[in-house]
Amino acid sequence: MHCGIHRRTFLRAGAVGAGVVALGLTAPDAWAAPVSATERRFSDIDGTPLHYWRWNDGTVGRRTEHRRFSCSADFHDRLVVWIRDLRELASRFGGFRGMDRIVTAGLFVDKPGQHGLGQAFDLDQVRWANGAITPYAREHSSGDRLVVRRYLALDAVCRRHFRYVLDGRYNAAHADHLHMDFGGGAIRCDRSSRSDTVFVQQVLNAHQGAGLAINGSWDRPTQDAFDESRRRLGVGGDPFTSTADWRYWLLRAASCGFAGTDFVAPPPPIADPLRDFVDEVVRETQNGLAELLGLLQ
Repeated sequence: MHCGIHRRTFLRAGAVGAGVVALGLTAPDAWAAPVSATERRFSDIDGTPLHYWRWNDGTVGRRTEHRRFSCSADFHDRLVVWIRDLRELASRFGGFRGMDRIVTAGLFVDKPGQHGLGQAFDLDQVRWANGAITPYAREHSSGDRLVVRRYLALDAVCRRHFRYVLDGRYNAAHADHLHMDFGGGAIRCDRSSRSDTVFVQQVLNAHQGAGLAINGSWDRPTQDAFDESRRRLGVGGDPFTSTADWRYWLLRAASCGFAGTDFVAPPPPIADPLRDFVDEVVRETQNGLAELLGLLQ
């Protein structure tokens, strides 16, 4: 699988946040964005135009403008992989065709944190020729089950690529957008994370009728319902320690979300395109290390 991005930056992207903050500090109590935070400027992601609509003139959410945004090169590369995964899964399982617009509330913002590092993205809408998913419209709380399921499918695809994702049930500040960034460590399910827990609870309620309280507490009912979802979806392994297993559960959840179906036991196997890509990157890295060690001997 060829993704057309810088493999080296893809591999190191998840570890950027911890060390780069210090590079942006000009004084103990001052903030200055590191140069890398704005090294990529672009007005589309892999050919899909980026728009903005958060105006103060009464046209917010209606009038859009095609605009240019900035972020780090590593983060841009991850966005490309994310959007390709989203196109594929939304098309295959939801019948969405012709992605023509992504509306964002912003990427780089000159302030401390992941936005200030050029490593965060706020998502208001993804639109196709035959439909749209609009976190800005607070679709997580819609009375239409299909709308909720597709919102959660989009949420799941974001989590396949970004460890830290905040959605409408995380807190009121994120009720009108999905936030994703490079913070938070490895892409795995973390039972101590409110972000992961409220997301899983939403999915289990929407697709399994679990009747869970969406409270961010990974209690026994949540664990039991999650175990049942893994049985129904045919997801083995350990999503709490394995990135591949967690991504596969997210793939299964997204496929049912885009299709608008319940979790049923057991569905036919689905290949995860990310597994092939990650394996290819790892092999290439191992080959490069072997060659380097050979030169040093």
